[in-house]
Parts: sequence; structure tokens; C-alpha cells
Amino acid sequence: MNRSFLSKIPWAKIMPFLIILAPFFFFVIGLRSPGIASDAYGYDQYAQHLVSGHGYTMGGVPFDPLREPGYPFFVAIIYVLFGIGNYQSVYVIQTLLLGFLGLLVYWIFVRHGQRNLGYIAGFTTGLLPAYGLYSHTLGTELLFAFLVGAAFYLMQRILGDLDDVPYTRYALLGLVCGAACLVRLQFIFFLPLAVLWYVIAYRRKVKQTVKKSALTCLVFVAVIGVWVGFVHAHTGRYAITYGRQGLSMFVRADRAQLSYRDLSKYAVLWFERSLSGGQFGDFLYNHEYQKLNHDYGTLASTSAAMAVIDKQSLATIEANPGHFLYGNLIEMIKTVYIEHDYSDIISRNVRIGMYAIVYGLCLFGLVMLWRTRKDVAYHSMHRLVLLSLAFIAYNVLVLSFFDSIPRYNTPFLTFYLIIGFAGIAIYVKNKRRKISK
Repeated sequence: MNRSFLSKIPWAKIMPFLIILAPFFFFVIGLRSPGIASDAYGYDQYAQHLVSGHGYTMGGVPFDPLREPGYPFFVAIIYVLFGIGNYQSVYVIQTLLLGFLGLLVYWIFVRHGQRNLGYIAGFTTGLLPAYGLYSHTLGTELLFAFLVGAAFYLMQRILGDLDDVPYTRYALLGLVCGAACLVRLQFIFFLPLAVLWYVIAYRRKVKQTVKKSALTCLVFVAVIGVWVGFVHAHTGRYAITYGRQGLSMFVRADRAQLSYRDLSKYAVLWFERSLSGGQFGDFLYNHEYQKLNHDYGTLASTSAAMAVIDKQSLATIEANPGHFLYGNLIEMIKTVYIEHDYSDIISRNVRIGMYAIVYGLCLFGLVMLWRTRKDVAYHSMHRLVLLSLAFIAYNVLVLSFFDSIPRYNTPFLTFYLIIGFAGIAIYVKNKRRKISK
């Protein structure tokens, strides 16, 4: 009787709602925010000044484009609706975004004929502890993860229905990618590169491909152009954000002066520090972000001084290209490493276990891709894996030119999971084929 009752439940209609609500589990277990400090304090100040009518600033100057505008405006809208300083409302809405990110992952697998696997993938995404932490933090991670996930969803829909894709989908892709750039500037080159590849790959339909791609780019440029024009009106500069790039260049210029041996030493000490939970030695301290950030802030006391430092940093990097590129390799490895930030909020064992599962799943998916790469029967799953790899590779390559910390990779963990679950789909299909024989 119970089995009969369960069989009558329309799970296909109910499960998407359960996936959306699943991340609220983190409220149930009492996950706490790491507090309003550092970056979170800056975003809070931006939002408070916007709501109070004081403009886009953290205070002290009338206009301050140090941070991209997407997240401060997102928080400001929530403050308008629920009250200034209502952090709990921000966390609730970010948790809903996490639920919808899980729903996007579910829809992706449903579209590829893997509904049951989609349930698991959707719940896994929504219940990932790293995402749970950032849903309870004033920071860009969750909003950016959702927007990048939405861009992925739209792209795989476009690539899957090449002959019958409405113009609205191309326009929406440009809108989503533009919004993602206004949350994190690092995404700015992804859409142009994706469109270039798309036009080249489908050149047999030049007229249709170029026309629809042009619409995507037009919407993308319009979205970021509005903010660039606003920044130019206030500063005379064409930019989305500026200030932190100089700091990043200063940090990398410092390391570019190190010998290859010392760069290797820096990498080893960085990993040892991460494994130990944050212990510094003198050598690492002297070449790590905290001290160099303080040094840069002391030296770059005026706009003129900042311009001089930026010029010197660039000259140092140009004089040591090999050391800089070797440093890029180190930054790539840092980006995909086990994150050590806020290790006291989530148990370190939980964090290590979480990343072991995520990266282990991804590795399994890559192995299954390699083993079936010539089999057209798996084309659908292959496309998911390859598109996921494109997103991951872009993130790692772009961030390698800057000073990286592992949490920059957090918004892209979705794609590691997609690769892993696509690998499971391939594995199951292999098993069924063997049984049928």
C-alpha cells in the first residue's frame, strides 16, 4: 500500500521544488557567517551608501570603483526591500540562488535524458558545503556562481539546438554574461572567445551564425557599456573597476624577481601553510598577499604614486617573463587547491572530504571521456564534459595572471560536478551495453 502511494506521487513535478529548497539545510544546521569584515564590510558599505543616496562609494570619496558594481547593487536592492543591514535577508536570497543553481544542473541532465541522475546532481550542487558557506557570506561567490551556471545552461541549449535556436536565447546569453562581468571582471573575455569559437566551428552557416552571435555580443556590450559610461562620466577613465589590478601586478612583480628555485620554495611553503591551516614563515610572509598589500597601500598614497608603481611593476614583469610565467603555473595550481579560508567555520576534515569528492568525481568523468572519446553514442555527455572543461580552463588561465587564492575557484565547482556526473552517465551506459550483449 505504501509503495502504491509513493508510486502515485508526481516526483517529476515535486523534485525541482525540493532541489530549490534543499540548500536551506544550512540554516537548519545553524551555519554561521564569518562576519562582516574585510571584503564583506566593503560590499556592505557600498550597498548602504547606494540606498542612502550617497552614490557608489565605500565612503571617503564621492565615487569609488574599486569593486565591480554587480554585487553591491544586488545587496542594495535587498536592503531597499528588507532594510539596511538586514544580512539575514541577503543570506536567504543567496540560498535561493543556490537552489536555482542546483535546479539548472538538474535541468541540464534532464535535457540529456538523465532525469534520475539530474536529481542527484541537483541536490549535490545545492548541498555543497562550500556553496553553503558563501550563501551565508556577504561576497560575490554565490551570485557569480549562479550567473556563470546560467551562462553554461544557455550555451549548452544553444549548442544542442543549433538549427532552431530563438534569438531571445542569444540575447539572454549576452545579458547573463554581461551581468557576470559586472559581478567579477575576470569573466569579461569568456563570451568573446566563445563567440569566436562558435562562428569558426559553424562557419557552414555563416549568415545565421554571425547574425545571432552579433546579437549576443551587442547585448553583452550594452550591459557593461552602461556602467563603463557611468565610470567615465565620474573619472574620465573607461573601466568597469580599477585599483586592485595595480595591487595584483605589484604582488606578481615582487615574485617575478625571485629565482626559479625561490619560486618553487614559495609554492612548497604555500602548500604547507594551506595544509597546516594558515601558519606563516618569514619567507612566505614577505612574498605573500598580506604584507605586499600593506606595502602597496603605503607606497600608493596618491594617484600619481599609484601610476608610478604600476609602471615599475609592469617593467619588472617585462624584464622577467620566464619567472612570471613560471609563477603563472604556480597560480594555476593554487586556484584548484583545497581552500584554507574560513577553515574554522567549516571543519577542515569536512572541507578536505568535500574537495576530495568533487575532484575525484571530476577525475572519474575525465577518465570516462577519454575511454569513450571515439564513440558517437556518448556525444551528448561528451559535449557536457567539454563545455565544462572550457569554463574551468578559462577561469584557471585568466586567474593565473593574478595573485590567486583557492576561493576564486569556488563558483566553478559546479562544472567539476557536471563532469563527474556525466562520467557516471557514461559508466552506466557502458554497463547496460555490456549486459545487453
